[in-house]
Amino acid sequence: MSGIQALLDVARSQLGVHEDPPYSNRVKYSAWYGMVGPWCDMFVSWCADQSGNKDVIGRFAYTPSHEAWFRSKGREVSIRDAKPGDIVFFNFIGRTSHVGIVEANRGDGLITIEGNTNGAGSRDGGSVMRHFRSWSSGIVSVHRPNYISSEEFTMDAEAAAAFFATNVRILEIEQREIERDKRRWRRL
Repeated sequence: MSGIQALLDVARSQLGVHEDPPYSNRVKYSAWYGMVGPWCDMFVSWCADQSGNKDVIGRFAYTPSHEAWFRSKGREVSIRDAKPGDIVFFNFIGRTSHVGIVEANRGDGLITIEGNTNGAGSRDGGSVMRHFRSWSSGIVSVHRPNYISSEEFTMDAEAAAAFFATNVRILEIEQREIERDKRRWRRL
């Protein structure tokens, strides 16, 4: 299991998880990461790990480092072109300071799933929640992980039949060439 749908399924399954006790940063994502602290990026990393996407999303706790990692890979896309499964970074304190997973692009902003937030959209609210983030809500960058999954390699029946027929022909040609080479080597 990996890819966009797997990431979204894992993130959605976590909606409503919250710190215990409140304001402690103690939550299963910080325990998984191995440190207690602000955990929005640990949540994104945990979802990536649980969905088989850790290699394309990374494992981070510090949002500026995570954003820089994506930029180093050339994965940034226009904010308004965000798609489900993209990773969105926010600036709430004068630098990149929060992160979430894009669930949908409404055209006037993004629907996101975020860890360590609250109903007001805080970056340290203690819960996993779904938010609507308008274009002017502090979105600083969006990055598209290099997902490689079956959902990206779908083809219709006609294309699949053509692909199969082409590969069968190639194998037949290769087999004839192997047999021809065997005959040549026997003569030598």
